[in-house]
Amino acid sequence: MSSPLPPRRLFAYIFSAMLILIGAAGFFLRHYLFCGILSLFLFGIGFAWFILMILKDRAPKKVSRFFSILFHICFTIFLISFLIVEIPVVNNALKASNRDNTVSEEIGIILVPGAGLIHKSEKPSLLFALRLRKAEALYKEDESLKIVICGGQGDDEVIAEADAGRKYLLSRGLPAEAVIAETESLDTAENFQNFRTLFPDEKLVALVTNDFHIYRCSLLARRYGLEVEAYSMPTPNFFLRVNYFMREYVSLIIFAIESQGIIIDTSNFHI
Repeated sequence: MSSPLPPRRLFAYIFSAMLILIGAAGFFLRHYLFCGILSLFLFGIGFAWFILMILKDRAPKKVSRFFSILFHICFTIFLISFLIVEIPVVNNALKASNRDNTVSEEIGIILVPGAGLIHKSEKPSLLFALRLRKAEALYKEDESLKIVICGGQGDDEVIAEADAGRKYLLSRGLPAEAVIAETESLDTAENFQNFRTLFPDEKLVALVTNDFHIYRCSLLARRYGLEVEAYSMPTPNFFLRVNYFMREYVSLIIFAIESQGIIIDTSNFHI
């Protein structure tokens, strides 16, 4: 008869199993909870930890020790790289959130990247609506500005994001001639690429997006020859804040890979 597990090991099994279940549930509900990246992270950590516990109990001591060291090395590398990436993300988010609603005189266009729609509807998601309301606030300070919304229709969407965003702003009283929809781009990089095609002479724009998104958007804008004056609305609650700031870690890794000429299709992940 096998001896019972020590309380510490039993707790590790239970906790890692909980991470796996929470991660799996969150991923399947990602369209409603907007927590895909956070869910995958929780699932991955839980799964790796669960396997490590099994190896400690079942595998030869040398094998379990090797994988234990490997797990801790990988987790340490992740933590260090996460901090390196997130420091400029947070810094740029704070700067954009604290900027007032006065756009520089030399700017004529407010650029708003799309951010998904509420599942199976034509309504902007919460984060997209925050971007649109910030753009509206900037426009009301200077009605000579044009608002350009960029965003096509993903496989899980019933309408192009830019069309949905334009309808939203028009329903809030903005004039039709003030809002332009670019409906072909399927990710953030294409937002800037297609904007550049439509407005080749623009050098400086007011960028309106969510706080966590500012840093990557600024890098993408420079890739396409644009400088931005960044404005944002703070992400509204702790759960969304953790999820989306973590998502930027993954997104910036993809950005770095694509900067080397390797293209990764993220059109239906809203990255």
